[in-house]
Amino acid sequence: MDQEHYWNDICEHLCPGDDSLRQDVKLSIENPQSYLEKFDDALWERGIEEPSFVRPWLALVDGLISRGYACEMDWKLDPNELAFQLEKLHPCKSRNIQLSSLRNSTEVGAQILLIAAKELRNHSLELLFLEIDGDCYPLSVVPSAKTAEVLSLSQLLKQNAAIYP
Repeated sequence: MDQEHYWNDICEHLCPGDDSLRQDVKLSIENPQSYLEKFDDALWERGIEEPSFVRPWLALVDGLISRGYACEMDWKLDPNELAFQLEKLHPCKSRNIQLSSLRNSTEVGAQILLIAAKELRNHSLELLFLEIDGDCYPLSVVPSAKTAEVLSLSQLLKQNAAIYP
């Protein structure tokens, strides 16, 4: 299979039925200048001002965030904010999932990611970390049945994604 097929598949697994995400990722690969012009403000906030720095993985992550399939958390994690952000993501929102253990936690830092991951697993969901350069945590929530394929695709694309923990 070719790279385009892998990108299409990972887009479909992470944001089902949204052809516009596939088109944005494809644009970032085929015409980085046009992608830069289309998403100028968001890329500028990331310090990207040249088409040579446009990457499809970042286009995927930003596309997931803008569509409600991922959130970007600061390294200073707060349990209530993390719960709020994860509950807003489509996989949680569509099932009306409330992360009460996370909200009631007094833990700090990376420990709250463990609590979130455990609570999501109770709903057959996994907490997925999509690594990008930066000091933030791009997080997505993926049905457990899709995680192996998502991780495999990210490896084929030479990108870092991991189920937390």
